[in-house]
Amino acid sequence: MGQLLIMHDGLHSVKTDWKEVSRLLEEATPLCLGLVYTLTWIFKPTVSRSCIKPLGVLNLLRGVWWGADPSIFLAIYKALIRSRLEYGAFIWNELPAYLGKKVDRIQYKAVRLALGYRRSCPINVILGESKELPLELRLEFLGRNFLAKVFGNYDHPLLPVLTSYADLTETPTFIPKRPPPLLVLLHKDIVPISYLIVSDNKPCYSSFKFETLLVEPDVSFSEGEDIKNCIHPSHKFEAVFNDDIYSTYSVSRYFTDGSKYAAEPFVGYGIVALTNNECKTYRRRSSNHTSIFILEGMAIAFALKLALCDPNRLYCYFQTRLTSWSR
Repeated sequence: MGQLLIMHDGLHSVKTDWKEVSRLLEEATPLCLGLVYTLTWIFKPTVSRSCIKPLGVLNLLRGVWWGADPSIFLAIYKALIRSRLEYGAFIWNELPAYLGKKVDRIQYKAVRLALGYRRSCPINVILGESKELPLELRLEFLGRNFLAKVFGNYDHPLLPVLTSYADLTETPTFIPKRPPPLLVLLHKDIVPISYLIVSDNKPCYSSFKFETLLVEPDVSFSEGEDIKNCIHPSHKFEAVFNDDIYSTYSVSRYFTDGSKYAAEPFVGYGIVALTNNECKTYRRRSSNHTSIFILEGMAIAFALKLALCDPNRLYCYFQTRLTSWSR
């Protein structure tokens, strides 16, 4: 059986057609999906529940020789403590100063325990050594990532809600009784650049970073079809891509291809990288059970890894088959 939560202001009765409406229990502070709701929409009970003995595991392991490694402690902190403090933070209102400091102290103490620093160690040193953002900046980062994925799906049910609230705040007679949630504040930051986010009718960007949603690569197949149907493909290729290949600008070119022969025990793929007037060749092989489609994908993935280490910011990829790029 699932849970049903009906929220009302307590001033009006709830009218329903259910026969078993008398079995609905009233609760001033209901708990649903791990969040404690109140009539004032201030999530003090939720934050207080997250602050109850959060450092028990770290305190238990810090004196054990096999569990005293900082990397292990940081992994435990991220999995058990940081995730606990972050849960539901998108819909929090602005916390009181004393409660915000309480949450921050938990983060600082957890990182200090993980690294083995003393209490006198400055907070900026602790966060810098652990490569951890302050909780406030961390929540803003997660909120922007979430909203970027929401804008990537134009059928998302949250978009009209945020848009209607933003329109309501623009009216001169609107006087908010309390600070808006963090998600509403971040929505104003994402709206000006929302036209840059690739949008579709299905959520297909959950595994991509925020920056990758702002740029859609330009993929073209018409030039390849013309070269394929030409009598002299090599001459046609140079005529079409002469400016891209021999450009004086800082553009990196990557040529990828995969090959497979049924009688050979191995299959392989190769990459030719032209960067900064240097030509490098990479050859890799795999089992003969690997399909040609997977080989082409492996070649593209290898070329993308090379691009991450490339100082140039413009890239051109050339491939003889269109099976991988067409998907």
